[in-house]
Amino acid sequence: MRALLRRPSLLTQFSLLSLLVVVALGIGVGSMLHDRIERRALLEATKLAETMTSLGLQPILLPGDLEAGKGEAHLDSLDEQLKLRDFDTLGIRRLKVFNGDGVIVYSDERSIVGEEHLDAPAIQAALAGRIGRAVKQTKFGDGGGPRSLEVYVPLRLGGVDEPSGVVEVYLPYEPVAQAIAEDSSRLYLLLALGLLLLYASLFRIVAVASPMRA
Repeated sequence: MRALLRRPSLLTQFSLLSLLVVVALGIGVGSMLHDRIERRALLEATKLAETMTSLGLQPILLPGDLEAGKGEAHLDSLDEQLKLRDFDTLGIRRLKVFNGDGVIVYSDERSIVGEEHLDAPAIQAALAGRIGRAVKQTKFGDGGGPRSLEVYVPLRLGGVDEPSGVVEVYLPYEPVAQAIAEDSSRLYLLLALGLLLLYASLFRIVAVASPMRA
């Protein structure tokens, strides 16, 4: 009976304790690095939207284009100019242009042109000069669609530093999610192998030292 209640050996105690420490370390480090991978992937997609706005959209827009109440012919003209920029090759799903009052002055979805969204936090932040982003379920005409990365980019026209409006760019989120998953899988594999090697090395050192102490 006493033999059954005997305390575990030092080697057994070390094995269990070190295993718990290694697992906790792996979870903590893995979570931290995964967050960094996700932020990097989102930042790269955000930079694409920012570059597309500054190089592709701002040069074709005039301050008058941000006036609310433009007719269908004006919107069609913007459509033609945007087609020449070949945004489709970049995977752009949708574009919205807001003026300084938060009114949608251009969108490929004509039914929302004229809507006001000045109270939206993302619009307010972009009008203050800050780029924002959010991952949302895109809703098209049938009420559903894939996830999109929505990026809100300050729009500066006429060479002024103060934002004249906001461009909301809808990018496909699937490539971003795939890049995050692939990088995270490689990370977890390398991390698991490294921690396993560390655990094996520590176990071997203690296992060799235990008989010597005895």
